[in-house]
Amino acid sequence: MQEINLTQLMEVIPHYFDLKISLYLWGKPSTGKTSLIRQYAQKKAKDLGLEYSEDTYGPNIFTLKVIPLSQFDSPDLRGMPRIEGEGDKKVTCFIPSQELPREGQGIVFFDEMNNADFLYNCPLKTSSD
Repeated sequence: MQEINLTQLMEVIPHYFDLKISLYLWGKPSTGKTSLIRQYAQKKAKDLGLEYSEDTYGPNIFTLKVIPLSQFDSPDLRGMPRIEGEGDKKVTCFIPSQELPREGQGIVFFDEMNNADFLYNCPLKTSSD
């Protein structure tokens, strides 16, 4: 893990975005992580000549979707299950949530990952060292 400040982070974000590499940001609350991502998304939308939005998706829109994981259960993002197929070829499929973008360009920012529901259901190995 590398430690960088917010100025350095603003220089790094475009490279990760262009390479389509996920970036995990960790820091104390209220240090500007979400604001910095929002600032980058607004600039990217302007550079691409697209409308910026945080709740609308489409071919002419650059969307920043901030999903606070502390407010979601893991099934909320997977979607509702449904059974498809006939006889022994039945499979479970999921109808994705409207919370997730389906078209256009943008960034999905999973915020508050350290407080996500799925983390509380995972055993953690601790050391007494």
